[in-house]
Amino acid sequence: METYIYEAHNQNVSSNCLSPTRVQTLPSDLTYPKRYIYIMVLCLVLGEEVTDRFIFDISVEMWTSMKISHLRDGIKEKASLSVPAHKIKLWKVAIPTKDMNDEKMKILINKSHESINVKEELGGELLDAEDSISSKIENVPADNHIHIIVEPPSSPATTGKRKAENFYGRSQSDKREKREYPEETSNGRDRFMVLSVERKEIFTNYMENNRIGLLRSPPSSGKSTIGEYFRDYYNGIYISLSGIYDERKPTIKREEFDTFWKNKLDCTWEEISNCTEKTYLFVDEVQFIYGNRAQYFWEKVKDLQSNDGCNKNLWILFLGTYHPTLADNPTPIQITNTLGLNELLLTRNEFNLLVANIVQKYNDRSYFNIPNDVRDTIFNITNGHPGLCRFIMNWLHDHFREGTKSTSTAEILRSLASSSLRSSIVSTSRAFYWADGWSPNEKEADFIRTLLFICRDNEFYPVDLDSNSGVAKKFIKSGIIATDSTNGRMKFSAPITRIVLSHRLFTSSLANSPTTNFEDFLTRTIERFCPTKLANSLGKGKGNDSNLFERTWLMEWYRSATTVVPIGATISADVGPVFNSKGFLDFYVNGNYSWGIELLREGDKLQEHANRFLTNGIYSDIPLNQWAVLDFRCHSKEVRDPKHNFWYVCYSDDYRRFTIKRRGQADKIL
Repeated sequence: METYIYEAHNQNVSSNCLSPTRVQTLPSDLTYPKRYIYIMVLCLVLGEEVTDRFIFDISVEMWTSMKISHLRDGIKEKASLSVPAHKIKLWKVAIPTKDMNDEKMKILINKSHESINVKEELGGELLDAEDSISSKIENVPADNHIHIIVEPPSSPATTGKRKAENFYGRSQSDKREKREYPEETSNGRDRFMVLSVERKEIFTNYMENNRIGLLRSPPSSGKSTIGEYFRDYYNGIYISLSGIYDERKPTIKREEFDTFWKNKLDCTWEEISNCTEKTYLFVDEVQFIYGNRAQYFWEKVKDLQSNDGCNKNLWILFLGTYHPTLADNPTPIQITNTLGLNELLLTRNEFNLLVANIVQKYNDRSYFNIPNDVRDTIFNITNGHPGLCRFIMNWLHDHFREGTKSTSTAEILRSLASSSLRSSIVSTSRAFYWADGWSPNEKEADFIRTLLFICRDNEFYPVDLDSNSGVAKKFIKSGIIATDSTNGRMKFSAPITRIVLSHRLFTSSLANSPTTNFEDFLTRTIERFCPTKLANSLGKGKGNDSNLFERTWLMEWYRSATTVVPIGATISADVGPVFNSKGFLDFYVNGNYSWGIELLREGDKLQEHANRFLTNGIYSDIPLNQWAVLDFRCHSKEVRDPKHNFWYVCYSDDYRRFTIKRRGQADKIL
């Protein structure tokens, strides 16, 4: 079970929708109006002005399933309290905010909060950590009332704040620092951040067990957001090194390095590294100083890693796009236990909450919604990649502002396989900055093609790096490929990355008059095969099975098909997840065509391919107007009992002659 720490807009829950006497689950369609999504409680932190009270939104799932301890965690984060959550007391109260003559309100306004007895003077009920939220918080809290008093520990010495000589220059008596975050931003923390308690514990456990650690992940995957979040959680220090390095200079001078830190933090790296109080430091964009660009910095880090040089008051988490071992020059430290992309990916429940918050952002002004099937598709093609999830949902709003009121779910689904979305992602998403002017050489293209056929799902796969280490490093550093944090296996940063790369690597110039007829389209794809490429291909077996491999046929067919695809349509590879299918359909032509094409060779697993298109098959969720299976087989291999929708393409030894055999039709020779 997951609970959540997140920031959202103020929302209500209708009295019809929940009953505190029975457990209810989160509605399956989170596009309901806002009154169905959250329970709204008004909170005040003792020591704050009464006018500083704030709303905390309790999700329906949290209300029905979680404990007061989880509520306390969430309120701590919303209020930006720097003290440990378990030191905070929550009091249930009922104090009217509009009646200035109310005795309890007078006490809050006129009396020193340090001297207030919440139980006796404000009628407070202490909420125990183990109590369920639904047993203590009504599903429809009274309007215009303070519902919860938040009481931090009375002794400032226990809060972990800096002393007068600290890096922020604040005294112990200073009020806690309050940070305001934008509603939404493409870089760093904002109010839409969603983080489950379970995933939060992954990071806190890692920090406590690794005094010097590394989170490395591709751009736009949420590193900065996590860094800023835990900066606030630990009342720590955050710095981004973006802009510190001038490519025209091989190294960064020590005085320039110190000036950069001083301007950002009012203190130097040396002062922080020698801290005498418990300090958590988060260094973002650390890849800018890998190698020998700031040797003095890494020498100090190496010293901090040693038994003699360890500072027991200091914890450091570096955040970068890749591991320092991939730098052009060696970085003199070793960090073996790291966090990676997997720890940043949203879980499905976190994704659902993000969808609810983004939909709510818009539906005060429109009927925008995201149907369940579309949500499934977004999650499948992004695998929960935070930056891409947000990008696609905002793109959908730009194109379908009235949601399913004016557009069918099927049309919205088709748009997710469109060239329009693909072009927008490539041109404007930070996750695809590498695609601008990308022109791979032959070795790079071969490496990516190989990876496309190895990595066909969201799992990490071992890749032979003996002859491709330089190429692999380049793609890892750019963010195209993510590596496992433990054993170096690889996968694409998101499933949609595969789609973009497939189009880049397998597309040729368009024919003069592309057809809109499915059978003509298939025929032309075969006509435009390049016999020389097939004959010279090394993608074939040995001995008794010296025929071309299936992936060789796939690559050549895809290249050819992109030259005859109908105007306005695009052809995509492995689109199964886009339509929430369990399988990976080889090729799909979108638009109004909705054509599906599957390839096999030499009759291998023929019946299995046929079953995939049946009513209960793994492709049954894909909206197909027409489909076909192309079976490429040597001319000497006989076709027995031809099946409907199968094209048996028999090729000559030199690949210059193809005979198409189909059930109930005369043979066609190309």
